[in-house]
Amino acid sequence: MNEGEDSVSLGEGTFTVHVKANNMAVIQPRPIRYEDGSRYTGQLLRGMRHNKGQLIMSNGDSYTGEWKEDKRHGTGVLKLGTGHLYDGAWDTDEFHGQGRLVLPDGSVYRGDFVHGLMHGKGALTFLNGDRYEGLFERNTFHGRGVLTYSNGDTYTGGFEEGKRHGKAALTYGVGAATKKFECTWNRDAPGPLTPMI
Repeated sequence: MNEGEDSVSLGEGTFTVHVKANNMAVIQPRPIRYEDGSRYTGQLLRGMRHNKGQLIMSNGDSYTGEWKEDKRHGTGVLKLGTGHLYDGAWDTDEFHGQGRLVLPDGSVYRGDFVHGLMHGKGALTFLNGDRYEGLFERNTFHGRGVLTYSNGDTYTGGFEEGKRHGKAALTYGVGAATKKFECTWNRDAPGPLTPMI
């Protein structure tokens, strides 16, 4: 094929083939329907979803974004019927890099993902107004962080596998009624409170 554009029939539907100078063919199809009922609209490379496109699954779940050789790769938005929504970076079909994840209960995480898991720095805001900002490891609070409760009270300190652990500063109340304490925690069990001056 010479560099340029041509139309060709490949099975079901008509495709426009864009041939690059390096003889790489990028195919822009009409929607492709798969046997499982899902459909894809977007670009193909050597018969694989590649570059930009949208896949709508038979159950209504959808992904709109970038592809690389049939894998979600780059940036994109995944919407699931369960109420999950992910908007961010992808690497080989996994959340990887910066992203935002909305959970079915209305909680929202913004931050780092590694191989599909909340991992690194991030912030998780719960539907009740509580908010954690700090380090995550494999989807749990782990390392230093600040947990701010909806009433304004805060815990600033360590976490281990999702539990408050190690030295921490606690703040209760607001304004002139604010009280601050230090405390050492052991897997969510507080030790004696020491007032901070």
